[in-house]
Amino acid sequence: MNKYRAFPLLFISFVVSLLVNFGCASDNATEPVDPPLFSISVADSITYTSAGLTISVTAGSEAYNEFGVCWKVVDPTSVAKPTVAGSHLVLSTSFSSVSGHVKLTGLTPSTHYTTSVYIRYADGRYEYSTTSISFTTIGLTDPTLNTSVISGITATTAIGGGNIASDGGVPITARGVCWTSSGNNPTIADNKTVDGSGIGSFTSNLTGLTAGVSYKVAAYATNTRGTFYGTPMVFSSATVLPSLTTVGAIHITGTTATLVCNVDNDGGSAITGRGVCWSYTLHPTTSDYELTYFSNGLLGYSIDVKYLLPNTTYYYRAYASNGIGTAYGNEMSFKTPVVLPVVTTDAVIISGYATATAGGTFTFGGKVVSVGGDSNLTKGVELYIPNTFTANFKDVGGSASFNWTITNALLPATTYSARAFATNSAGIAYGAVVTFTTLTPTPLLTTSNVAWLTSTTAVGGGNITDDRGVTTARGICWGLSSGPTTANSKTVDSSTGVGSYVSNMTGLSSNSTYYVRAYATSIYGTFYGNEISFRNTALLISTAVPSNLGSTTVISEEYAGVQVLALQRLALNWLIHRQE
Repeated sequence: MNKYRAFPLLFISFVVSLLVNFGCASDNATEPVDPPLFSISVADSITYTSAGLTISVTAGSEAYNEFGVCWKVVDPTSVAKPTVAGSHLVLSTSFSSVSGHVKLTGLTPSTHYTTSVYIRYADGRYEYSTTSISFTTIGLTDPTLNTSVISGITATTAIGGGNIASDGGVPITARGVCWTSSGNNPTIADNKTVDGSGIGSFTSNLTGLTAGVSYKVAAYATNTRGTFYGTPMVFSSATVLPSLTTVGAIHITGTTATLVCNVDNDGGSAITGRGVCWSYTLHPTTSDYELTYFSNGLLGYSIDVKYLLPNTTYYYRAYASNGIGTAYGNEMSFKTPVVLPVVTTDAVIISGYATATAGGTFTFGGKVVSVGGDSNLTKGVELYIPNTFTANFKDVGGSASFNWTITNALLPATTYSARAFATNSAGIAYGAVVTFTTLTPTPLLTTSNVAWLTSTTAVGGGNITDDRGVTTARGICWGLSSGPTTANSKTVDSSTGVGSYVSNMTGLSSNSTYYVRAYATSIYGTFYGNEISFRNTALLISTAVPSNLGSTTVISEEYAGVQVLALQRLALNWLIHRQE
């Protein structure tokens, strides 16, 4: 009996009317026996796995202990009747009459069944209704479902869903929507949601969409027979501004930096330009400083920014433009460090000589082109003889030009070098080295005309109007070639310094042309006056020169010139008359 009760019973609904019609049993063996009455109606409420039957049973006079329904699978053309040897359902074990509705469950879809009512007597005999009812369960079908219209569309999200009207005979274990941008019909192998189980309507939230992209979305339902899909819906996510990330700044110097950015999403419209913008103030835009990266697409990029100011805070952010407009990434900032200043050295201005006796001023200078981000400067000029620096001038602050003038502090005819410098918190910077040589003190002198000629002697001289304070010797020098020097014949005057002097030339050759120059010697060399030439003849001319004139006697240039002219005229006349 337990084996038959093992068939699943999902629902039993019946109304039992119980009438006790038993009288006292007579021991008279000839008393007539009343048979049971059976009734079974046409099957109803037929599904994939169940069916309903209306039955009626009235017990006879014989003792019994069970009644129920039995069924079996048969060919539709078969007239075979079921027995309790097959599937059966016990409805009662104590009754006189029963009528009601019975639901058979656990049936197989698309299967033909025949059913009967039975009674089991106390002695173990079975009796079956003379009428059998046959029916066929509904065949399995695919679930019936549709895809809801997509709504709530943004650049990255949308709202979808579906409705499962029928599970096709097999319970739905999972449902939701799936979508793809590939152009193919979507499956649960693509993006999907899971929104419960069973039949009915449901709502699904689509996330992770890409702006401006076309998608296909379909509802799906899964049972043990597989996964089934509704008709796909096509929609496009909204086109919006691009989305960007400002990554950071690297390789920062006092005047340059590399700014790293990334375009995360083009917003559904092709990127037409991207780059970075920066400013000294918050929220920079492309109206401030900006550079464009000349390549579009969804990828990272870096831009080298130049000509920044040292020790300055900059704000920057990535930007990108598409068909909707221009969007900006997150804002970041960086600060350039203080760097060495930039300084130039001016040319040295030389005026006069150098020593106290000779006079002279020298002007040194420079200009701070850039303070390097720190205006608290020390600046100046370093003057040095090669290999020895000495900071001779300092000034504080500012970036303007500066200069320093010294007087009577350098040596004449000496090579010096100078360079400008500027110091800030980053260190010291130098301008270019400028090399200069102080002037050589050159005495100012002229050569006097030659006078008092004889065949072997003559009188010359010179005049020093400025000896620069350093003359150590003076005189005249002469020779038969132009440009005589002290290496030729010469006189050495017994006096030095400024003034006129007379020098006697001796040992001359008669009738020869001589060249003569005054000279003055100092610690810086020997310097010469203008050159004069004369021709010495053999004519002896006596002049009324006072006998007491010595080598130190000063003869005025005017007097000497008159005497020379007179002597020249006399000599010329004498030569002319002699030739005649």
